[in-house]
Amino acid sequence: MKESADTEQQQFPNAILAEICHYPDNNAGNIIYRPALRKASICLSPTIDKEQEQIDVNDLYLFIKDQRLILWSRKFNKMVIPRLTTAHNFEQGMNIYKFLADFQFQNNRLDLSWNWGIMKEQPRLPRTSYKNIILSRAQWRIQKIAKYPSTPQAFIKNIQAELAIPAMVIISSGDNELLINLDNPFCIEIVLDHMCKREIILTEYILNDYSSVVCDKDGHIFANEIIIPIESQQETFTNESAPQESNLKRCFPLGSEWLYAKIYCGLHVADTLLKEIFPLIVATLNQQDVLKKWFFIRYDDPSPPIRFRVELSDPSQYYFVISTLNTLLEQFIKDGQISTLSFDTYTREIERYTPFCMELSEELFYQQSETVLKVIQQSTSINDRWRLAFENIESLLEAAKFTLIEKRDFCLQMNTLYQQEFDNNKNLWIHLNNKFKEKKTGSTNL
Repeated sequence: MKESADTEQQQFPNAILAEICHYPDNNAGNIIYRPALRKASICLSPTIDKEQEQIDVNDLYLFIKDQRLILWSRKFNKMVIPRLTTAHNFEQGMNIYKFLADFQFQNNRLDLSWNWGIMKEQPRLPRTSYKNIILSRAQWRIQKIAKYPSTPQAFIKNIQAELAIPAMVIISSGDNELLINLDNPFCIEIVLDHMCKREIILTEYILNDYSSVVCDKDGHIFANEIIIPIESQQETFTNESAPQESNLKRCFPLGSEWLYAKIYCGLHVADTLLKEIFPLIVATLNQQDVLKKWFFIRYDDPSPPIRFRVELSDPSQYYFVISTLNTLLEQFIKDGQISTLSFDTYTREIERYTPFCMELSEELFYQQSETVLKVIQQSTSINDRWRLAFENIESLLEAAKFTLIEKRDFCLQMNTLYQQEFDNNKNLWIHLNNKFKEKKTGSTNL
């Protein structure tokens, strides 16, 4: 085991293969206890092992590179590959334990199991072999029964005859297997007890035909299950480097170079503000040479506000912008058409737009907001706005030089991400589908 662990570490010279050390309870001790096989360990439970380098779980962080998750240690400045060298069922453990144990199989899962695919539900499946290797033993799927039969042996004999099941078979529960002799009344009782609870799968017993290769010096055969380590020659991915932390400023509180205002009002009032008041706000700020760029976004929050963000050319003009907003929106506030005008910290969504594209995204929002403001002033029909939205999307995809297939794939990807963001809300998708059907005719005429 130690030799195998050392060989594996040599295949990843620029990474740390770390043993996951976790002791959930005393009952698991006989499964989990083992000698130190690796030079490093990720500690989820207190340990007194002084032979291993201890990696605190709080020292680790994740990032994505080339569609792979990379686990990185700040302390050692290296990629960490977790390993769990036990047979412990980690699926029942705490989340971080399950994650690390499952993470070890990324790009490293050697799956030698046979998969019948759509045929797996068949009542009888034959043995499958390749040369001298049995890929899958023959198996028989037997349905659950409603009640215990009055003639147990005759009942089992009928099933055996129908499916050609031999007398000696294996009945499984999870990864536990029990040899059953269907000519034995006690074994028949075990099988029927299982059938009353659930569907069962019987597997052929092959040691009648094949002798085990494991025997003692006197030739006595042992039918133990053994694990054979296989050294993989597959290329490893360990020449990684930690992502460079961005120096891009994330938060802009009140009084800084970004102003963030939230205007809470109804939909029709919002349209009026964008059509009549926002052009005045933008013009006033431009006249004073205060405005560097600006953009707005409309959300449900739960009442639909206008989120208005302004980047100032000079932060000292911050309160001039607030004064301008208060002056131009004062009458709407007095009339109750605006319920709340509030100012907040602008926090950039750097993870969503990435550090390299954040400022470019803000520039794009600015240009789009300018365009939308002009269209709102010129058009009175909601259909004109839908047409503009479709044309805007098309122009962006054209600017990216996407082919028709690439446009389709991009839109499908955005649709999937949008569903994930809103937790696959069924009512939302019904509403969007109905809206699409309503606007479909106009969009096909573009």
